[in-house]
Amino acid sequence: MTVNLLKLPQELLETIVEWADYEDEDQLYPSETLASIRGTCKILERASHRRFLRYFDEKFVDPEDEGDMLILKAISTSPVYAAAVKMINFIYKGNNINLLKTPPALHEIFTNFVSINHKLSIAFDPFGNIEMSEKIFTRHVTEFMDRILVVAAVSKLDISSILVQARPRDWDISYESLHDPRTFVNDTHPEFPWIAYDEIFVNLHNMLKRNEGGDLSSAIAPELIASYPTIGELSFNYLESSLKMTGMDTYHWNELINWINLLSPEKIEIFECGFDPHDLRQILERTQQENRPLRSLSISTSELFQGRTFDNATPSHIHCLLHSLNTFARELEYCHLESIYGARTTLESPAFDDTSQSRIEFTGKNKIRSLLTQLGAVFPGEDEWEDENEDEDDEDEDDDDEGDEGTHAQGQSRQYDLGPLFEALMAGGRNITFMDL
Repeated sequence: MTVNLLKLPQELLETIVEWADYEDEDQLYPSETLASIRGTCKILERASHRRFLRYFDEKFVDPEDEGDMLILKAISTSPVYAAAVKMINFIYKGNNINLLKTPPALHEIFTNFVSINHKLSIAFDPFGNIEMSEKIFTRHVTEFMDRILVVAAVSKLDISSILVQARPRDWDISYESLHDPRTFVNDTHPEFPWIAYDEIFVNLHNMLKRNEGGDLSSAIAPELIASYPTIGELSFNYLESSLKMTGMDTYHWNELINWINLLSPEKIEIFECGFDPHDLRQILERTQQENRPLRSLSISTSELFQGRTFDNATPSHIHCLLHSLNTFARELEYCHLESIYGARTTLESPAFDDTSQSRIEFTGKNKIRSLLTQLGAVFPGEDEWEDENEDEDDEDEDDDDEGDEGTHAQGQSRQYDLGPLFEALMAGGRNITFMDL
């Protein structure tokens, strides 16, 4: 209303300001500031328009809802509004797609986006109808997704990624942060017992591999994303052979294990996750068998556990991770390890702590091989820890004056000074032994 008011003729605006001055002598609105006021309002108008367009970033649509489809169609017919759409999220509510009405309408909408050369992400929410949770099966969801993706392919829509939501949006709201008590799911929400999340991704994976190089390949997204609202996501880019995990835990890894076991990444990035080193080892073994070895690895601010149990995971040793890398990641050209927690570490003293200058970030195959070999000796395995603790106990018994507490504390959380090792590797110097550390 204010913007429209300031588009009035200059004389009328001056009259309004004079009236405002007369009504309230304490508030002064001189007429010479009208030009700046008008300019300010134009700026506000543009800012408001940009803010309005941000509402189109992710458009939620039930394809069986006529109102939703009409709104999406109206947006797609405007080049300005269509260009503002980053993602279309199709919500599945348990209804079968009307094959006579929905695909033609979607085809028209997708064609409008194609006409402006606009790239989109397509998302699917299988949990849009809580009341139908006991009646929705995996095959219903995969058929729903397949039909929409086929229409997108026929329309030649350029899809940047396909995202599938793993939970209702507030399901994991009670997720605990890293190093806090173990993950648990909010029991106040009903489950969808007949939806196998990893089967959805196996189906999408097979679709991508089946259409690889075929007529529909231009319309199939290069990236699949498993999204856990409020937690994180796991994604795989098929063009880059890149696997990324953010905020995931062993429980979520287990939910996607059948899909993960089909992947052969050349690049892995793990950030703020909990995982079992043996699961990572299986991926590395597979890449080696397929002669597509891992080239790049980055792990930071993450925890190591044994197994994929939901409520009873135990810490795993750093040695298990290093042993897997040293055995099955011999072709690494980039390695980044930072703030990794496991057995024999504490919250204040993780392995490869950035604050103590023990963060690892190296490039070069030969240098990384040497580094991993040396680190395997720095971080002993569980059996070696037990032998070391026994030796410490014997020393405590022989030396009553020094007491037990300090020695045991050192055994429980050991500080590693990796500085000399890094300096030697960076300088390309002699082969050092760990007597030097």
